Amino acid sequence: MQTRKQKRYPLHTANSDSMTIHRWWIRMVEQLGFIVLAKGKGHTLKVAAYKKSFQNLIKTIEAVRKEYTEPDRKRDLDIIHKKATYLYEFVKNTI
Repeated sequence: MQTRKQKRYPLHTANSDSMTIHRWWIRMVEQLGFIVLAKGKGHTLKVAAYKKSFQNLIKTIEAVRKEYTEPDRKRDLDIIHKKATYLYEFVKNTI
């Protein structure tokens, strides 16, 4: 029996907030160890999908950061953006 995959719609600025982006960031950090193991086993497609998801996270943070006017939320997104770009550069260069 074939099952239907549940579609996960992309996170756009219209349906994103700082908490959703924070959860996305936490999930990406948690998956890093599994991606290192996948790279060791030769699963290049998983690694490529992880890198693409990281790029999407950074682009979404940049887009949402422009929309916010509250300084506290902007500062929080700036912190997450700095961490995400740093970790993405590490992933891009080593994995």
